[in-house]
Order: sequence, then C-alpha cells, then structure tokens
Amino acid sequence: MAVREAMDRPMQIRGVMTEEIKLVGFRGIEAHETEQLLFGQLRERGGEIPHVLGTEEYLVTLSDGRVAARRVSAFGELPPGMIPFTLHPAEHLVFRFEERHIPAFWRYFSEMAHRAAYNLDFEQPRYEVFTDALQPRGMTAIYVPVQAREVQVVARGEMLLAGIRIPAENRETAAFLDWAQGEGAARLARMTGKDGADGWIRLFTPAAGPTGADEEGWLCAEIDRDIDAPEAEALYAIPAQSYAVTEHRGPASAADFTYALLRDWVAAHGYERMGRFHRLEMYETIDFEAGLARACVYEPITV
Repeated sequence: MAVREAMDRPMQIRGVMTEEIKLVGFRGIEAHETEQLLFGQLRERGGEIPHVLGTEEYLVTLSDGRVAARRVSAFGELPPGMIPFTLHPAEHLVFRFEERHIPAFWRYFSEMAHRAAYNLDFEQPRYEVFTDALQPRGMTAIYVPVQAREVQVVARGEMLLAGIRIPAENRETAAFLDWAQGEGAARLARMTGKDGADGWIRLFTPAAGPTGADEEGWLCAEIDRDIDAPEAEALYAIPAQSYAVTEHRGPASAADFTYALLRDWVAAHGYERMGRFHRLEMYETIDFEAGLARACVYEPITV
C-alpha cells in the first residue's frame, strides 16, 4: 500500500535538491509545546527577527522537538528566547497534499517499511512550509530528506537489447508505468517471452528525424540473439561501456529527478558523457499499484 492509498486521496510527489536555509524562531521540546503554541509565539514576536526573507513560515520536525521559524539572510543578534537553526542542502521528496491528511501522512511513515520503500531518512530534519499559496487553500507541502545518494563508476559488458518505442505521451516516468503495465508489458512478453517487470530496461536514444523531441524512449529487454525478438521495433547492440550509476528507489514520478542529479554529478566530477545513447534504466522491481520503482540509472561516460 502506498501513502496516497493510505490517505485515500491523490498527492503530488517530486524530488528536489534544497539549498541552505537559515531560520530564526522558537523551539519546543516538551509535549505541551505544541505547534499552535510555537506559531503563536512566532506570530506575536516575528517582527523582532532581523534580516527576514519573505513571508513564509517553517515548521521543522526533529527527533527531539519542533522549530517554528522564519527564514533569514543572516542570523545577526537574536531576540531573547529565539534560536538559530540551519537546514543544510540535501535531496528531498516533497509531498504536496490536503492539510487534513497530515495525521494520516505521519502515521503512515511511522512504519519503517514505508520509510524504506520511499528511501526516506527520518534521522534528518523534516519540514513543512507555510505560504499564501498553500495553507489558505487547504494544502500543505512537506519536505522529507532521502537517504544519502551513492554514485559509482562501473564497467559493463556488451548487451543486445530488443525494444519497442514508448509513445511520446508516455515518456514521463509516471505515465510510462501506466502504459508499460498494459500495452508495453504485453508486447514485450510476446517479443521475448519474459513476463513481469523485473529486468526491464528503459533506453533513451537521440531522436531520429524530425520528431520534435531531443530523444526517444524504448522499453527493452536483454536478449541473446537477433532471432529471439522477431517483433522488436529496434535492436540495439550496446558495446562494452563505462557508466556512472546511481539507484532510484521510491516514487516513479521522481525518477527523472534522479537522472538529473546523476547528470550533475557526472559534470561536477569531470567526466565526459558518450553520445551513442542518452541513458538507460535497469529496473529491479516495480510496484505499479503504489507507483514505486527500484531501478539503477546508467549514464554512459568516458573514463
């Protein structure tokens, strides 16, 4: 069961890399120091905080308390009774949904198995942002950090892939899963005899001809010989190649963000990508009902 099912309402989930955020406000540790009390103090004395940025308010949830605060450009001299707090840059999943489901959200993620399925790191601060565009409309956005990302450089031997083109309207990951579960899975099974999503490969190649897109997507499976896939729309002989690799584990809707982070890592570490194809994703498991996927994302590079 996914968190959206537990709450019986749709939600938006996206990946982001946050910047450093400096906060000044009030910290509560005791059980009686509720969210309402902390925000009451903040709104009563918020005008005393120097160097305030914007109008947003933050509620930070820690393992040993909460912080209600405003964002500042610098800490400066703090008003009596207030504390400084820094949210450090980190990769987060942002859950946007109706405020009335906040208790169900936290109950769901009180279970370790659910945290693991979304790759969340509850040892780090989580926070909620209060803005004119959210809470007055009954919505919230909760930022939860994910487990630290590991990137490896690996070498793989050559592969022969048989694939079918993913329709352009199904290119984004969430839409891809809907298409792949039905038409894509059936066609791939007829082509290769392989049932189920384990071992699926999603390949992205430079677009051929005036398609209006920079790349095309293919749902593939590895085969041994050309004759193994007579119904394939394309066969790709992937040469022995070095890759930068990272794992995506969590909402399928955030998989494209995982690739963006991998691409940034490649550039930051001085590698040069290869141009024969754009990237490939090798799926280990897919939970179609929950919209969760576990896959390794490969970016071809020169070493």
